[in-house]
Amino acid sequence: MPVAAGRIRAARVIVGATALGLLLASAGAASASAAQPTSAIREVTAATTVTTTLRSTITRVNFRTGPGTSYRIISVLSTGRALTVIGSGRDSSGRLWYHVRVGSLTGWVAGWLTRSGVAVGSVNFVSTSSSIWYWAVASSYGIGDGFLGGHMACGGILTSSIMIVAHKTLPCGTVVRLRYAGRTVLATVRDRGPYVAGRTFDLSPAVCRALGNCGLPRLQYQILH
Repeated sequence: MPVAAGRIRAARVIVGATALGLLLASAGAASASAAQPTSAIREVTAATTVTTTLRSTITRVNFRTGPGTSYRIISVLSTGRALTVIGSGRDSSGRLWYHVRVGSLTGWVAGWLTRSGVAVGSVNFVSTSSSIWYWAVASSYGIGDGFLGGHMACGGILTSSIMIVAHKTLPCGTVVRLRYAGRTVLATVRDRGPYVAGRTFDLSPAVCRALGNCGLPRLQYQILH
């Protein structure tokens, strides 16, 4: 019996020592961890801090599943919509597309239909002012070239009285304000073109006459909606 009791006491001592050792080791680890909180926080912050770039749409823009017009349209974004850029890419024609986040969705938009915001620190705040004027060279069509009376890409017939313009990429129905030599007119995108390098708009007969120049005017324009 005394021998058994001695063995029990020895076992209790061993178990107690083991538990004490574990407790001390745990306390030491916690102390070491608490001794370096600043560097640990710095590491996490450095790994998670990113610079956010915002852009905004300058007209109604198709929000697509990939960088190109062949990809499915998720939705149509309104003019002035803020976009968080998360990447970029180019289509088969070399045109720039932005991979963006809108709300909880991600998708792609044509880069030439967006504009950058005003940078403040590492975050950009988007300017949605409609007072910005852009410069462009325009041509006219429908005057002695055989296009008058023809079908337009967005539907309808080109006549000498309708106030429309042709543009290669702006969505059909987009309204633009044109200004030249003190004259200002409103026109709607109803056709596609011009397909000549350096030109932005083709003006219908009514538009170019209202502006007073049916040649190759260098004019100003705003995209309204």
